[in-house]
Amino acid sequence: MNIRIEEYMNKRIIIAATMAALILGGCAKDIDAGIYDDESRYLKAWLKADHSDLGIEIVRNSETGLPDTLGRGVYLLSETKGSGKRASSANYVNIHFTERQLSGTINSYSEASIAKQMGTYDKTYYYGKHTTCLTAGITTTGLADAVIGMQEGGTRTVLVPQWLNSSNNFSTEAEYLETSNAEASSVIYIISLEKVIEDFDQYRIDEIETFLKDKVYGQMKYDDGSYVTSVDSIGKGFYFIPITDTTGHVQFPSDTTISINYTGYRLDGQAFDTTVEKTAIDNYISNSDNSYKPKTITWAESFGELTMESSSLIAGFSKTVWQMNKGRGIGIFWSTLGYGSSASGSRIPAYAPLMFEVEFVEEEE
Repeated sequence: MNIRIEEYMNKRIIIAATMAALILGGCAKDIDAGIYDDESRYLKAWLKADHSDLGIEIVRNSETGLPDTLGRGVYLLSETKGSGKRASSANYVNIHFTERQLSGTINSYSEASIAKQMGTYDKTYYYGKHTTCLTAGITTTGLADAVIGMQEGGTRTVLVPQWLNSSNNFSTEAEYLETSNAEASSVIYIISLEKVIEDFDQYRIDEIETFLKDKVYGQMKYDDGSYVTSVDSIGKGFYFIPITDTTGHVQFPSDTTISINYTGYRLDGQAFDTTVEKTAIDNYISNSDNSYKPKTITWAESFGELTMESSSLIAGFSKTVWQMNKGRGIGIFWSTLGYGSSASGSRIPAYAPLMFEVEFVEEEE
């Protein structure tokens, strides 16, 4: 009897050791070595779990138990199809979005309604459509891959893995898995595609010309009381309105200093920067740390070399000042002459056209 028990126990030890070896061997085959192993395992577990408590619907492949993927490894959780133009990697697009952590916490968003729900609404901030370029290396890989293939009017909910929250331009997910992007994290996007932009330059010119027709012609006045009825473009994407009849470019000697007041506006009418205290108060951007007084411009050989109190200026602002010798004028310009593809704080979105009102003032004695 004792011999049989000993033989039985020996057999169990051998079987257990064999099973352990098989399990370890299986793990070695299933999981590639890499810096994102733990994150990858966690994501797959998260994707197989129920998240209805977060209001997230996940449509899974019946064979894998996971959602299908887009591009280089973005998980498509759910989709409502659109019926308009389809986005490609060559396009600029207008989108609306909400970005959330996997816990459900909202990181960022484009809509005022969400800001109000969260108690973070600020009437001076920009809300609404966001313009982004889907070309490789300009926006993050995950966001671009999530939007490419969408049709106007459609909505996608996607999970972008940490390693795809990068603007690196690799061809495969494996190449991203070999790189480190410790700053990023995996996120969920809910993205609605409003518009596919096929001719971006023309789209931006149309934006400004629509603004001129809707908000300037027959509404804005010159200092003599007459209405502005037409505006000439001075170079591509730049328009200048001489409010006073004394405005007109004169080449000052280099290093001449002049004093100006100015106000910068988005085309929806919201001011984002000014030297005039009343304008700051009226636009809810007043700051007790600011001293509201004229700024000094130092003249140069070209508009691009103008400086304001030793700081360089965005090109559209410089071109506005460059058209003037005194009086008051307004420059309206596209994003190439502004902040380009970069947002500036919460008040100026990427690719935003801007307007600057500039007035020459007498220097204080």
